[in-house]
Amino acid sequence: GVGEMAKLKKQHKNFLLKFIKNSVALFDTKTSIEMNDQLSAWALKKHASLTEGSSKPCNFTTWNTENLFLTNPKEMRRLKEILIVAVDHYTEELQEQYRCKKPNYCTGWVNIMSRFDGLVPPHRHHSNAFNLAAVYYAAGDYTPIRGGTRFWNNATEKAFLTITPKIGELVIFPATMLHAIVRYRQPKPRITFGFDIRFRKEDLYNHPCDVLN
Repeated sequence: GVGEMAKLKKQHKNFLLKFIKNSVALFDTKTSIEMNDQLSAWALKKHASLTEGSSKPCNFTTWNTENLFLTNPKEMRRLKEILIVAVDHYTEELQEQYRCKKPNYCTGWVNIMSRFDGLVPPHRHHSNAFNLAAVYYAAGDYTPIRGGTRFWNNATEKAFLTITPKIGELVIFPATMLHAIVRYRQPKPRITFGFDIRFRKEDLYNHPCDVLN
């Protein structure tokens, strides 16, 4: 409700919207090193359980979950609060474009990319099922040419922005927007949490979602 959102905004009063460009918004969430270390450790533990017994090195691991928040590991609780506040900020800034009604619904996943030549080619996120997509950067050694997120203008099909993120930053953008992960070849694993958000409960493909707020 309104009171709960006010409470969350007060808790995250240092939350910073860094910029919006062509509906791509970058937030500095002011999270602690400890929190991101906890998120990364949880993700790596899950990664280890998924690849246990494999004879081949796994350069890129991603897993979708129906209930990334409902499983509610303690590491995820603050990240959910951050996402709630960020989506609220975003839709307020772009209210002419996003006249959404709460509750919002969310599905999430985790990406872990190793140093061995990882990349994700240009793609969109279920554009007829979700309104927004988001990425939280929990770990990685990012440079202007390593591991960032690149965005394309849908109308011109030209790249207009490459974000070189910092740990603890969150980017939100339209689910219809073409984007990609720039090739990553760093020693430290690249760990991100991805989310798709929609403003209605049902969608054409019946994607399972958690209530976000």
